Order: sequence, then C-alpha cells, then structure tokens
Amino acid sequence: MWTQVVGTEADYALADSPHEPDKIIEGLTVGATINAKMRAVNETGPGPFGESVQAVIG
Repeated sequence: MWTQVVGTEADYALADSPHEPDKIIEGLTVGATINAKMRAVNETGPGPFGESVQAVIG
C-alpha cells in the first residue's frame, strides 16, 4: 500500500507490504487526508497500480 498525505507530501510513499488481505496502517495522523493506492506483486514483479482512493483518518 502506498500513501500520500494531502497538502504535506508531494509523492506517494510505501506505507506497508502486507501479505494478508486486511491490514491496519499505523502512524497516520488523525484528521489528515490521505490518498492511497495498491498494486499486486508476485514472482514476475509488480503489477499496475489500481485507482487511488482518498480518506480522512479518523
């Protein structure tokens, strides 16, 4: 999962590479707006990113 804090970060940064389907990303500031995107990775390498989503950390 890649995240970008809106208004603070210019680029996306790798937040975590979970192996399980449900993952809580820690260390984000409550009230911050983030953009998040994901992509699958397997033995042939990373796939394309899916659409990004925007959320407010609560």
